[in-house]
Amino acid sequence: DAPLTIGNNVIFGPAPTIVTGDHRIDVIGKPIIEVHDKLPENDSPVIIQDDVWVGSHATILKGVIIGRGSVVAAGSVVNKSTPPYSISGGVPAKPIRFRFTIDEILEHESLLYPEDKRYSREELEYIFSETNLKGKK
Repeated sequence: DAPLTIGNNVIFGPAPTIVTGDHRIDVIGKPIIEVHDKLPENDSPVIIQDDVWVGSHATILKGVIIGRGSVVAAGSVVNKSTPPYSISGGVPAKPIRFRFTIDEILEHESLLYPEDKRYSREELEYIFSETNLKGKK
């Protein structure tokens, strides 16, 4: 029951799977197939921001935001949100590295987005510092 939002300039490889909800598994006395009611926590939106590439056979699960400019590797299972301009992969998917340096992101954004929609240097420095990828390109 939760929405899926896909931004601009997003590309998908073959056979992506995007799941915005789960089945209830906590009802005693009924097979799962017969449980049709949902709890609010069973569904959560998925947001895929602008300029994203989702590789073939990737799976994106409920509640995830794929950050602007990101790449999701083929076959990955994304169960947590990805930072902007990151490359994430694996099962479960984890950020591997950033596509660009901070200076390259600032240049990229200046060519694509109006000033009020761009990340600031401070925001990007914070994002880089909050990942285990600090200092990697």
